[in-house]
Amino acid sequence: MAGGLFGRDGSAGDADSISRVSGDRAQWTAAVCADNSDLATSSNFLYPDATNIAYCATKPSQGEKPQPVVIGEWPRDADLEADIARLKSVQWFATATTGDHTTVFILLDSPDRTLLEPLTSFGFTIRGPA
Repeated sequence: MAGGLFGRDGSAGDADSISRVSGDRAQWTAAVCADNSDLATSSNFLYPDATNIAYCATKPSQGEKPQPVVIGEWPRDADLEADIARLKSVQWFATATTGDHTTVFILLDSPDRTLLEPLTSFGFTIRGPA
C-alpha cells in the first residue's frame, strides 16, 4: 500500500509511532467529540475491514456547528486507503497504530483540520487525501 493516503509520511505503523501513542479510546474520543455525542454502531457497510465503529459530533469551535466524525479500528494490514476513499466528503483523518490495529478518526464534511488536532498530543498523525 505504499504511496497511498495511509502511511505516506512513514509514521503510521512503524515502531517509533506505535511507542509514541498514549491514552486510550475514551480519552481520544473525549478530546475531539462533544460530550454525550458518541454513538456506537455495529453498522460497517462503508468500512468492511473496520471494527468498533462509532460516530460523534465535534466540540463546537469558534461559533461553528459541530461536525460529524467516524471513529473505527482497522487491522494494520487492512486497506484503509480504499475504505476512506469511499466517502468523498473526507478531507481530514487522524491515525494512530497500537498493537495490531490502527485507530482512525475521520472528519466528514469539514475542511477544518483543527477539529482533529487535539489527537496529536496523544501521538496521532493527521492526514488528508492526496
